[in-house]
Order: sequence, then C-alpha cells, then structure tokens
Amino acid sequence: MIESECFLPRWVGGASGSTPERCASPCGGLKKVAMNSDLPLADVGFHGAILNLVSISIAQRTCEIDLCLGDWKVGKPRPASLFAFTDMASFFGRFDFQELADNARAGNVQDGAVDAAGTRLRMHLVGGMLEAVAGTIGLRALGCSHAGRGSTAFADGRRPRPDAGAELTSLEPLDRVDLDLSHLEEIQLSAVDSICRLVMQVRTSSNVLQRAPATITFKGVTSCVVHLDIEKLAAERPYGNVIGGHVDVARGLVRLHLSEGFIEIGGRSASLVWR
Repeated sequence: MIESECFLPRWVGGASGSTPERCASPCGGLKKVAMNSDLPLADVGFHGAILNLVSISIAQRTCEIDLCLGDWKVGKPRPASLFAFTDMASFFGRFDFQELADNARAGNVQDGAVDAAGTRLRMHLVGGMLEAVAGTIGLRALGCSHAGRGSTAFADGRRPRPDAGAELTSLEPLDRVDLDLSHLEEIQLSAVDSICRLVMQVRTSSNVLQRAPATITFKGVTSCVVHLDIEKLAAERPYGNVIGGHVDVARGLVRLHLSEGFIEIGGRSASLVWR
C-alpha cells in the first residue's frame, strides 16, 4: 500500500517548525503540521477552493468558515481547513447556492486574500462573494485532504438530514410567526446542503415581549445575502436586534431587517422549532 502525503497546517500563526504525524482520517496518510514559517496567511492559495460552511455567532462575535483550500502553491490536493475569526466587527456575504453547489467538486472559490494586517478576509466565489473583518484570523486543518467532502456538520456537531427537505414544502409556517423585536444569535450557511439556519430568541406572542429560544431552518435555499455589523448587533441583546421580518411566500423570500444590517434568504421551505 502506498502512503499518501497530506500537507495540512494545524494552526497558521504558531511557532516555527513542523512535526510529521499520522493522519487520523481513514486514508491513513501522513500529514505535515505546517507552522507560520512554512505558510503565512498571505501565501494561502484560494483559487479552486471549495466553500462548505459558514457559521457566525453574533453573541460571541466569532465566525468560522469551513472550506477545502486550493493547492497552496505546492500542487497538493485540497486540505480541509477552517478559518476562525474572533472579535468580529462585520460580515458581508452574497451567495448563489445553486452556483456554489454546481461547482463544489471543481472548486467554487475563484480567488481570495487576507490583508496585510491579518484582520480582513475577502473571497470571490463562483456564485457571489464574502468579506469578514475581525480582530484576529486563524487557520487550522480539520483533517486529511479530500476534495469535495460532501455534507458538512453544523457548528454544534449535528449534521443536516439529507431527506429533511421532504417534510416541508413552503415558507408558510414562518409567515405565521411574529419576528419583530426578536434577537438573532447565530447564522449557519451550508453551501453543499443548500441549508440556512438561524438561531434566535423569538417572541412567544405578538402581544408580549417575552422571548424563547428557537431555531429557524431553511431548506432548498437558492440565494442568501447577509450584511451584519456584528459588533453593534451583539450589544442589542436586551432590546432585540431584529427590527422586523417580511415573508413573501409567493416568491419564496424571507427578509429580516436588523438594527445594524439585514438578511435575505430565498428558499423552498422553512420550519421553526422551539428549543
């Protein structure tokens, strides 16, 4: 059996040097833990990468972008990696989920770069773009290199059910919920599964201000636009950072107007589960 070599960074930005170790993934290959002296953030190759999952926590002001990076300028297969952002300031993203899914195997990222200060990441996608600004940006490996990994787990470890979309057929369940004065805590976008999930504190009734934890899951998502001033949104918790919501069942669109930004999601169906 021929062993494959997978050059994966454990953390970019750590101490210099590298340590080979056995990869824990089923391929059994060898991986080399690359540190700052081997691969600075500025040298990461984004062209041909595969965007899998974007997870944003407004409450914690963090963001994680799960992707299989490009060849990293050494001709190696795409490593499964995670960009981790702390002290998030803002996030903007425009996603065409159909384009991202259609190009997932070949690579749905056209280009990208981290600025010289190491606080801003910008990626141009086959179907859109994203820009994340934070206090710090880290990069680490998720496991061995496998292009087109398929379904990706959400941030809390749960995986979307492949057949879950069959349970719902429209956005009507969400049209009956009063989202005004709710509080948005997390956003999770799975490009490979066409799923968007919002973790919120939603008012239990339009006549009261009391909120209860709820998760809104959109399936069959076709498009999503996210514009967030995360630093300001995080400070709005006592009052709620959702000014209002509009559900257009006929067009399959949901728009949330936030105190500092907005979210627009186009999808086939939606469900709300009280937690």
